[in-house]
Amino acid sequence: MLRGPRAYRRAGCMPIIFIIAIMWAFTFIASRVHMMYQSYTDMHEVREDESWLLGQCARHEFYSRMKQHSSLCDEVTHKAKDIIILQAIRHVMDNSYLCGYEPCSTIVDNLMVWALGRGLVLTVVIAVVLLFGPVCLMPVYRRQMNTIADQRVKELYYTPYNRENFLSDTAHLQTCIL
Repeated sequence: MLRGPRAYRRAGCMPIIFIIAIMWAFTFIASRVHMMYQSYTDMHEVREDESWLLGQCARHEFYSRMKQHSSLCDEVTHKAKDIIILQAIRHVMDNSYLCGYEPCSTIVDNLMVWALGRGLVLTVVIAVVLLFGPVCLMPVYRRQMNTIADQRVKELYYTPYNRENFLSDTAHLQTCIL
């Protein structure tokens, strides 16, 4: 069981991660509902456009005049029997990717092509910053943490008793160190 400030920090992160996951899931579902509505309206519009052709294909003389293009009438007749909402759902399932409207592999490929082509210099700079940034910033961070720790020790142990005593003790320690 965790006790102390670490337990509070870990428990404090979980609601934020949960909220981010819920927001991602909500936006993913909303985008898929929008995609389904868009594909449904497109298919409905195509079906309305093909209604005239479907009526003409039902006439025997029009069908016989089509000759080599009679497969077009067969295709329109077959499409008219399908349920539009099921076609829209199939379209959404075929085109759903976790990375948005494109497959994740396509996005990574495009990113790598850009990075190796036009973004080579930027890629090298980012790699240098990621590799050497912590090495350069860690001493600054340690110095800041040591200063904060010294202030905390001073507040806890020396200032409540006597500030002048603390100043005289540290002056004596500094002369001893030198």
